[in-house]
Amino acid sequence: MSLRKPMLNLLIAVFAMLSLSGCVTSLSVDTQAQLQQLTITTDDGRTEQLFRQEIERLIGDRSGARYDLSASITSSRGDNSMTMTVRYSLYDQEMGEILINKSVSSSASIGGVSSEFGEEQAFLYAEERLSINLAQKVYQRLLLYFTRAASSS
Repeated sequence: MSLRKPMLNLLIAVFAMLSLSGCVTSLSVDTQAQLQQLTITTDDGRTEQLFRQEIERLIGDRSGARYDLSASITSSRGDNSMTMTVRYSLYDQEMGEILINKSVSSSASIGGVSSEFGEEQAFLYAEERLSINLAQKVYQRLLLYFTRAASSS
């Protein structure tokens, strides 16, 4: 079994904890500059709009357009749960190659609701929460990628 995925998750979790505790106060200038050169392309739809807005909020002001981040979101519903997956790729326009091509998933449970309207609303709220959560996960992975790239050069 490969240790890459657990190690990546551990690094993301440690960085998030350090950021929240105040130990890491800001991104390096190189990493922030790379993130600000993203253009984000998604399908049309409310879920994709929330995903895009959350990534834009996390990145802040953008300048230039060296990197294209394209994302495609799919979801599936169970009786009391929903799973959402985003397939994303990061394309470097200067180098002419795809730097990242991965997917990430998240799921949410929905409590029992007695009315059809209430059930539909619960699934809508779950969809909104999942799209924002997926955007945060993708942002963390982009942050990790650009941080590694800046430290290796």
